Amino acid sequence: MAARYDVSLDVNVMGVKHLCHFAQHLCLRRQGRAPPGEAHKARRVAARGQVPLDVDAELRLVREAKKELMDASDDEHKKTERKAMKELGIQRARHFGWSNTYIFTKAMGEMVLGQLQGDMPVVIMCPSIITSVREDPLPGWMQGTRTIDKLIIGYAKQNLSCFLGDLSVVVDVIPGDMVANAMMAAMVAHSEEKAPEAVPVYHVTSSLRNPVAYSVLYESGRRHFYENPRVGKDGKVIPTREMRFFPTITQFHLYMMLTFKLPLERHHGPHRPTARLLSWALGVDLGDSYAWISVGRWIGKKEGGGAYLGYAAAGFASMSVRSASAVAVLHLVNLLLCGLFARLYNDLNCKYKFIMHLVDVNGRFALFNGCFDDMNMERLRLTTVMKTPGDQMFNFEPKTIDWDDYFTRIHIPGVLKYLCK
Repeated sequence: MAARYDVSLDVNVMGVKHLCHFAQHLCLRRQGRAPPGEAHKARRVAARGQVPLDVDAELRLVREAKKELMDASDDEHKKTERKAMKELGIQRARHFGWSNTYIFTKAMGEMVLGQLQGDMPVVIMCPSIITSVREDPLPGWMQGTRTIDKLIIGYAKQNLSCFLGDLSVVVDVIPGDMVANAMMAAMVAHSEEKAPEAVPVYHVTSSLRNPVAYSVLYESGRRHFYENPRVGKDGKVIPTREMRFFPTITQFHLYMMLTFKLPLERHHGPHRPTARLLSWALGVDLGDSYAWISVGRWIGKKEGGGAYLGYAAAGFASMSVRSASAVAVLHLVNLLLCGLFARLYNDLNCKYKFIMHLVDVNGRFALFNGCFDDMNMERLRLTTVMKTPGDQMFNFEPKTIDWDDYFTRIHIPGVLKYLCK
């Protein structure tokens, strides 16, 4: 879900640095001048709140963190390194006042660009959430999972039963081909200019000129999955259920606490002897999740004709187990059912973690109720139309998008085809 810090630094920061050096090399050659032997480095830049941020120090921090993980075996090392880099990225981003690794390293890249641009004409393109290609070259195509795509995939697999978000809030999205078109138009418009004192910033967005609410996305997805239900690995149809949305963080956490956390902590707290016995009985770690209380209801729903099993499991899940004999019975029943209790518990555990992680990383964006000033983009659009009237090849006008049709016919099928494995 979260981005690796080392990869994000390489792409969003070092990528900008190398691109600047390459562009300077081409510009000097074009002017008939020899490029310098060694390009200068970007050292200290200012982050939010004027906190000093040293790019080289962040790169060293990543290298040192990787060295500490070298002792593990190959498979274990890859998993440990991936997790450590994701956690380090979130930690460093929030230390400097940013919400996640992606936007933190993107901001670092812009800072580096400001230091290295020299006398080159430079513009900054700031797209909102980039979604699948709308028209050219392949409608629905995309690479990499975006914020709303994680919600679509979670809903498609029915791993997402609730989320933090206000359906009336505008979700600022823009198709990928429109972003590419805007970039090419900006390159042409500024190619012959000298470096300005202030770098022009283009917000490639839709929230001001053609806003779309989260409710449109949800209803499009809901309608699509009712008309085209997903089939699981076992060949059975995955039933489409309604999602619950909570417009405030307080409401969301209250729901999760009452539904999962409170009943489990009351009856099966991780530090109680009973919890340790139940961990042995099921072969799972009860102290690691808050999903156990729903196991009984799931058994009743999933097992055809197994209502009595559901009632029995619900009874075990809701009561406070006081004796080792009761736990032994539970252990025996779990073995007779081929580990059904443990599988259902682990399934709910994964769903709980999935929801909480999505909310932790992306929840704040679902509550952001604002729009971006795209006046520079509008000027660029007018300039492009004046130079090439009637040419729709490089269209980046968000007003031409029918969002309901786009989500239903292009984007959601594209997510399922290219991202949902």
